Amino acid sequence: MRLYHRSNVLGLDVLKPQLADHDRPYVYMTTIDSVAALYLCNAVEKPYYWFPYGFDETGDVPVYHELYPNAFKEVSEGVSGCIYVVDTNEDQYIPFKNIPCARLGIVPMETPEQIRDALYKEHLERRGSPMNSEELSIFKTYDSFEAERVSLLLEAEGIPSFKRVHGAGQYLSILFGTNTTQCIEIIIPENCEEKALQVLEGAGFIDAPASDMGGDNCERQ
Repeated sequence: MRLYHRSNVLGLDVLKPQLADHDRPYVYMTTIDSVAALYLCNAVEKPYYWFPYGFDETGDVPVYHELYPNAFKEVSEGVSGCIYVVDTNEDQYIPFKNIPCARLGIVPMETPEQIRDALYKEHLERRGSPMNSEELSIFKTYDSFEAERVSLLLEAEGIPSFKRVHGAGQYLSILFGTNTTQCIEIIIPENCEEKALQVLEGAGFIDAPASDMGGDNCERQ
């Protein structure tokens, strides 16, 4: 299995198990490279952690939760490090039951491949968000299913986007269905606004003028 390990230390040839939060040393790895990128940055001091993400309804797709406007950019822009790629055998790791994509390495492992990049750039590029454009909130909803439909529609039309979930809405949706208690925003590049509005209006998702769609107001209408 191909696994990914993040480290702020560059140039490692071998990943060795280290003692952290468990009773024995492990190499902390994940099956998803963009999740590994998130762990390059911790905005609070130990023993606390700042990794605000969960998973979608399938349990397979990671969903980042923006705790406040531009939070991710604020805490991670300029942070750099390395994502180590490891091809492992089943006897070299054990699963981590609390995080579906996590694996705990129990032996030293060679790292034949390394991905070096800035954290914010790494994450946004893998989410399809452009690096040279301002962000724009193009659609807001309290229905996670509707948000997913909009995101897929924009993707089909070649418009990059990502979902910004405010507060604990994604976790609450698991308990209460698709209607969340927090706003979900669909974020796109500002230079894609005209095309995105045409697509969403054509599909019946919006009928308001563009001036009503942007901004950070997530109050219910």
